[in-house]
Amino acid sequence: RLRKIHAIHISREKLKERSPTFDWDTFFTGIGLSELGVEDGVPPRLGVHDYKYLQEVERLVWTQFDFAHFRAYLRWRVTYIFQSYLSPEFVGAGAALNEELFGMT
Repeated sequence: RLRKIHAIHISREKLKERSPTFDWDTFFTGIGLSELGVEDGVPPRLGVHDYKYLQEVERLVWTQFDFAHFRAYLRWRVTYIFQSYLSPEFVGAGAALNEELFGMT
């Protein structure tokens, strides 16, 4: 049986209170949604599905790693996930990495 999860609607200021280490203003500006979650903006609220998850990410990730490490990880994940759409060099490098790390391609 699937559980229906409802979002809690909050302002960006509340989001910053819940996860103060992450630069939410830069994030929303970077994805082209600089007004999202701003009280005077439209729409004024953000939907958060799981406060506990957000707090655990804050506790486990943002307080233990600096952003440069996290950015490097995200770049690797994007490259890894989309390697089949990239040039053959990326596919070959991904296969070699899998072989080295996991013993399979």
